[in-house]
Amino acid sequence: MDKKRFRDLTIILRSTLYGEDDLIVTFLSEQHGKIAGVAKHGRKSKKRFPNCLEPGNLAILEFQQVSHRELVFLLRGELKRPYPYGLDGNALNLLHYLLGLADHCIPTAQSDAQIFSFLVKSLESFTRGRLVRAHFEARLLALCGFGINLKECLACKRTYKFQGQARFFPGRGGLLCLRCYKGEGLSIPLSSQECVLLHRWQGTDPDPDKETTTFGTLETLDQALAAHMNHFVGPIPGYLKNIRRRLA
Repeated sequence: MDKKRFRDLTIILRSTLYGEDDLIVTFLSEQHGKIAGVAKHGRKSKKRFPNCLEPGNLAILEFQQVSHRELVFLLRGELKRPYPYGLDGNALNLLHYLLGLADHCIPTAQSDAQIFSFLVKSLESFTRGRLVRAHFEARLLALCGFGINLKECLACKRTYKFQGQARFFPGRGGLLCLRCYKGEGLSIPLSSQECVLLHRWQGTDPDPDKETTTFGTLETLDQALAAHMNHFVGPIPGYLKNIRRRLA
């Protein structure tokens, strides 16, 4: 039986109790992508996993992969940075939402250093509530290959120059210019300012100290992002929908 051992910097996305004291841990590895594994006695072991398997923690994990098995075996861990303690209810909800959405959107075992770096930075600065959440969604979707096409009209292929209103079609993942839009299908009107903001969100990591926008703009982009995720990534789990609603 072929066995391979790895040691890598990781972000803990989810830990689920399995049996009395084992844990099923889903984590994002810097070098190997998103992985799920079993931590035997992970709930109680302070020697092999000292405080490092909580969701949101940055930890170095040593794990073993056995051929023909879906789950890896976690051997030991070392905490590098804990998730922030003393969070209020809204900030804690946001932390759980960021981790849950990353788990939902990021493909399994697909290594991407840019996604890993983005998630690390996001967890360092997630305290601005709803605005950061919307930016996080747009950027994560783009990095995972599910970005909204803002470059051109889906019909006439003319380059969109971020001037004038356009119609966003969630089922098609892009825009129609008003010249091509004939009133058909489910669509969301986006102003040029909203398209500019969405374009910036998709191309840059969140910086909560620099971002401002109006409530109306955020409402429209929230609607567009939710519809786009539902179509291209798949419906998000119910508990994430509930958190997203509370953060709105």
